[in-house]
Amino acid sequence: MLKIGNANVADTVRFHVDETAECFIEDDVQLCDNVVIECGAGGYLRIASGTVINYGTWINGSGKVTIGKDVLIAPNVAITSSTHRYDLRSPIKEQGLRLAEVNIGDNVWIGANVSVLAGAVIGRGSIIAANSVVKFNVAPESIAAGEPAVKVASCKYKRVIFYTLPLVLRDRPTLFSSIVDVYLPLA
Repeated sequence: MLKIGNANVADTVRFHVDETAECFIEDDVQLCDNVVIECGAGGYLRIASGTVINYGTWINGSGKVTIGKDVLIAPNVAITSSTHRYDLRSPIKEQGLRLAEVNIGDNVWIGANVSVLAGAVIGRGSIIAANSVVKFNVAPESIAAGEPAVKVASCKYKRVIFYTLPLVLRDRPTLFSSIVDVYLPLA
């Protein structure tokens, strides 16, 4: 079942959704050219409102994929909730798949060419650097990079405080101005 709200879906977006799968695209979602969305038998995919999925992104919701509100996904990202099993005693094509949920929190930014693998959780407000491979969990409000993606910093915003004070120098009144940078965690 495929349900698309009031979303902006490019003509070249391709949906491959099994009749037993559930695929929900909410209002105000933007799917750019050449996005491919797959949901195999029994799969689940939900893309929440305000999310932008850029050119050439592939999403496989054969397990379960949940993408939060206001997420930015750059071009050529791969998100998959399945992986092949591997046993040396039988041919790989006969081993089937292992399914694991992928959860991407609200207000996440995923850079270009990132791979998000089965079982990964990306916390709210996080940033994933371009070309990273997300295999494990990324804590909320983190910046993660590499293969596998690991936390390299915390998300912070900068608040600048400007103040002016009266000051007397060499018997001459003057004004002293200063700018102070204050770093605070995201609210």
